[in-house]
Order: sequence, then C-alpha cells, then structure tokens
Amino acid sequence: MVAKYLLPFLVTNGLFAATGGLLVAVILISKAAMNVATTTNVTPNLLLSHAPLNSALADAGLIFATFIISVPGLVFRNKRTWLKVHSWMVLACILVTLVIGLNVWFSTLETRSNLSVVWQQETAQMKHLLQERV
Repeated sequence: MVAKYLLPFLVTNGLFAATGGLLVAVILISKAAMNVATTTNVTPNLLLSHAPLNSALADAGLIFATFIISVPGLVFRNKRTWLKVHSWMVLACILVTLVIGLNVWFSTLETRSNLSVVWQQETAQMKHLLQERV
C-alpha cells in the first residue's frame, strides 16, 4: 500500500519541477524576442535587457537539481538523508528566488532615476524605434 503522504509529495514535486521548466521557457522566449527589435517589442526588450535573466536561469538549474535530489529520497524510503538534503535545497531555491525577485523589484523602483543613463547607453536604432512607438 502506498503511504498517504506520497501522492501530495509527488504532486508538489512535479509542480516544483514544472516551475523550473516554466522559468527556463520564459527566459529562452525573452532572449529570443530580444534578438529582433520591432516597434511592438522595443519597450519589453529595453526592460528585459536590464533584467537578471542569467541568474534566473541559474535558479532554474537549482530547481531542477533539487527535483533530481528528491528521486533517491523516494526510492530509498528508509534513508531520510536524501529528504533532508532535498528540503535544504528547497530552502536554497526559495532564498535564491527571493533575492532575484527583490533585485528586480528594487531595480524597478530605480527606473526613473536611471532612465537617462539607460537612454544614453542605447543604440541609435533602439532610440529610433522607441521614438517611433511614442
């Protein structure tokens, strides 16, 4: 008979791995969209060019590693060491995601003060597309 706590653990663990996949998908789609600059996506490209996409990709890798660590915990039921390592890695994922989220939040709070610096760093094509959009 399967233990009654196993199914919720499998569901939440699957959802946890799915968030890592969603994070990778959003990052790859964002990076692909940044390669093509048009008037419709120039503003998101400008914002995403200053977002910490590489650190979010590292966070997705940590999420996948945490998911992989949970598998031996399911296989070896008498050994609690794998589940303890898994729970510490979940805590690490939480902290890394929190730090990335706070970084994004604080950078959005400073957008107005850094706008002239960002404008000076942009290429002439990007400036032209932004002016066309407005």
